Amino acid sequence: MKKFLVFPLLILLLASPVLSRPKYSLHIGYSFWTLNVLKDLIEEKIGDELQTQLQNQIKNDFPYKTLGEYTQDVDFDSSGGGIVVELRIYPSGENGSFSIGFSYARIDSKIDLSGEIRQDFESGDYLTATANSNFIHKYSAFSLDLRWDLFPEGRVHPYFSFGGGLAPLNGNFSYSASGYSYINNHKNKYDIGDETKNLDEIEDINISIIPVLFANLGIKVDLYQGISAYADGGLWNGFLFRVGLIYSF
Repeated sequence: MKKFLVFPLLILLLASPVLSRPKYSLHIGYSFWTLNVLKDLIEEKIGDELQTQLQNQIKNDFPYKTLGEYTQDVDFDSSGGGIVVELRIYPSGENGSFSIGFSYARIDSKIDLSGEIRQDFESGDYLTATANSNFIHKYSAFSLDLRWDLFPEGRVHPYFSFGGGLAPLNGNFSYSASGYSYINNHKNKYDIGDETKNLDEIEDINISIIPVLFANLGIKVDLYQGISAYADGGLWNGFLFRVGLIYSF
């Protein structure tokens, strides 16, 4: 038990050679989330899952056919956002630069993939379709972070922080596709169908808890008698931008 207490106690001692009355601050803000800057990496992963789901359905619909080449041209987009509530403790008091934060984030993230697919059969027949898929995860994350404020005695405080937390796996993957089949030189309307799966039903996802890692840069501006505004941005299982208000006491 003593070993588990050494690290947090060491942090507090390094942060404040002479411990004074701690200061607390309550942060309430709204966040904007995206993965678009990692488009190439994520597009490939989600595209592979879309291909797997569509080809499984095509095999069921055409059991007498042998699948040949598969191609898809899809576009990627992501969006999300939600609330963040945070309690910060400044062990050194009013003018301390170091703080420890405990936060809860409720963030809905969505990744969309849409475009055209073509499945060839070894017989020379083929089918084409317009496909859409989305990957939704609803984060309910509890986190801890360490932060350092620059110029803590001034009205404007730039800061940087890093930390981590955990969130239960909670979301779904869905797809839909329809188009035309070209079998024996006949064109027919073909509805591949649609399906929605919970994330814990997907074979490649074998976890129930998702780690959350983050690091950000921000700025805090004191407004009036303990009320401040803040804005920051950085990594948060993607990229996150937050704005909000702070009450210090």
